[in-house]
Amino acid sequence: MLGLLGTVVGLVEAFQKVAEMQERVSPALLASGIWAALITTVGGLLVAIPTLIAHHYFQGRVAHLAFQIEHYGSELLLLLKREQARGGTPSAAWALGESRCSD
Repeated sequence: MLGLLGTVVGLVEAFQKVAEMQERVSPALLASGIWAALITTVGGLLVAIPTLIAHHYFQGRVAHLAFQIEHYGSELLLLLKREQARGGTPSAAWALGESRCSD
C-alpha cells in the first residue's frame, strides 16, 4: 500500500509542477516525476510479492496442521469410545498402545 501511495503522491507532484509552469513544459520535468512514482511502485511490489507468497505458504501450513489435529483428535475419541463400550477405562486403551481405530 505504501508503494501505491508513493505512486499517487509522485504523480500528483509531477502534474502539480506541470500546472505551475508558465512556459512550455519540458518532457524531462514530467518524466522525473513519473520516474519517482514508478520507483515507489517497484519498491512496494518488491515487498508485497514475497510477503503474499509467504502468507499463502503459512496459511496452507496452518490449514494442514488443523486438519491433522482434527483427524487425530477424532481417532482418539473413537478409541476412547470403543474402550468405554468394552467396559474398560480410557487409560487401559492407552496402556495397551492402541493408536488406530479399526471399526
